[in-house]
Amino acid sequence: MWDWSNGRQVGGVAALKPWLDSLARVCGCTSVRLDAGDEMQGTALSNATLGRGTIDAMNALGIDAAAIGNHEFDWSVDTLRSRMRDAKYPFLSANITNAAGTARPDWATPWTLVTKGGARIAVIGLTTTETPTSTAPRNVQGLAFGEGARAIKQYLPAARGAADFVIVVAHAGAVCDSAMAATCHGEILDVARQLDSGSVDLIVAGHSHQRVNTVVNGIPIVEAQSSARAIGVVDFVRVGGRREVRVQLVTPYVDQIKPDVALTAALAGQQQALRNITERVVARLKFPLKREGDEYGLGRLIADAQRAAGRADVAIMNNGGIRSDLPEGAVTWGTVYQVQPFQNRLLRLTVTGSVLEDALEQCVAGRDHLPNCHVAGVEVWYEGRKEPGKRITRVRLDNGKDLEKNGTYTLVVSDFMATGGSGFAMLAGAPKQDLDVLDVDALVRYLGVLRTPVEAPADARFHRADH
Repeated sequence: MWDWSNGRQVGGVAALKPWLDSLARVCGCTSVRLDAGDEMQGTALSNATLGRGTIDAMNALGIDAAAIGNHEFDWSVDTLRSRMRDAKYPFLSANITNAAGTARPDWATPWTLVTKGGARIAVIGLTTTETPTSTAPRNVQGLAFGEGARAIKQYLPAARGAADFVIVVAHAGAVCDSAMAATCHGEILDVARQLDSGSVDLIVAGHSHQRVNTVVNGIPIVEAQSSARAIGVVDFVRVGGRREVRVQLVTPYVDQIKPDVALTAALAGQQQALRNITERVVARLKFPLKREGDEYGLGRLIADAQRAAGRADVAIMNNGGIRSDLPEGAVTWGTVYQVQPFQNRLLRLTVTGSVLEDALEQCVAGRDHLPNCHVAGVEVWYEGRKEPGKRITRVRLDNGKDLEKNGTYTLVVSDFMATGGSGFAMLAGAPKQDLDVLDVDALVRYLGVLRTPVEAPADARFHRADH
């Protein structure tokens, strides 16, 4: 259930299958089912099976092809290749090469041809160019993620020659304030603008977890959020000898269909084995903790937990690693796991004040001038209109002293960030100590020592001086 669903359940594999089957029946036409990637990460069940449970579910849904997402690399290329063998459909990416860009790994299939009901549909895959900084860098060593439009153009002639339709399934997304393309921005829109107008029939996008239904450069683009909150339904229709593309985003409410009995039973059996762990109550919250605004209590709480785990001067938590909210009342281990599902290890780094300031600059380097991190142990003042990298005007430590660029400080971050993930390349060379604790465990332990019911810290730690 979501805040906007008015108590109604949305999604879940047991509901998705009858929803997809029903949509196909209503159409009475040839249908193809595509997924835009990031299938194998985010829940305790998926992580316990290194993604196998999710692949089993996608097989049951009848997926025809999927893009390779950045989180498909979270457990290593070898694990990804194992899951590819488990899948009854191909994983696709046309823009993955070796580091030199001269050869394609044999497991990175650029495109496939789906033939159904006499229709031939070429599907070209893409993976976000952000992958080296949005998964553990060690897992993609030796790989490059090239510019998407160039990769599509490389394979488009063969795909177009073999098919009636060409669809790009891309783990690269967009954010739109309305259906008008002028209000949108994002990687997949840049890709579409670099293609010849109408050269592909449709782009199925992902990665940004947004609802997107727009047209760029004569190419329809649809993105169906994440976590099965929506299904993108695209119809290619002949009207008076002319082909039209009709796109809608459908919310798969569970109460509108009968959940698949076999999938419900299979999922229940898999979840039962985890319940002794996932249903253990680890805290009680006075209020719900939501990811709202540019800085929020849940993020500060996580940063405080990591700083406490490392007994460090400072901790930095990237917002991209905070994946869910926490509800009011009893909080289980499984709920906390959904907040931090990546199993990142915490490291304590020894850094100079100059490196620490560079890391904090990365937190405010975004185009919207808003913090993209949460911190503990410091307060930061910055001017958002200044050039990125030169926005911070003051950093004050918890002891009341200002940061000294020549000073030495201890900093706790995840191993993902410590090796350069999320743009924190400045931390890669710092001396590191493994704290032998996962981020989720640090949060659980910290919640356990706070006064019940737990309240999140309310003190703002980023201050925009020119706002």
